[in-house]
Amino acid sequence: MRPEVDEPELVRETRLALERELETLVAAIELVASGRSPRVTLANLRFAAVVLPRVEPEARLRGVRIRKLWPAGEGEPIDLAIERESDRG
Repeated sequence: MRPEVDEPELVRETRLALERELETLVAAIELVASGRSPRVTLANLRFAAVVLPRVEPEARLRGVRIRKLWPAGEGEPIDLAIERESDRG
């Protein structure tokens, strides 16, 4: 038996989670681009595949690269490292 799901609530929660991950990623990029941190690691991002295309171009323009730290399987959470391009090793 499948539990009942309040679909509007599920959609709202998904949208909020996506927005939260986007805001967190933008903040991490800003932290690194400003020089306040050489590297930020974000873990367990469920919507990275959706939000990365929205932030990567601006990150590159600001001298920041975003790397996947672990090869996640389809639909699995992703860990990311946000680093200055000049710190490439």
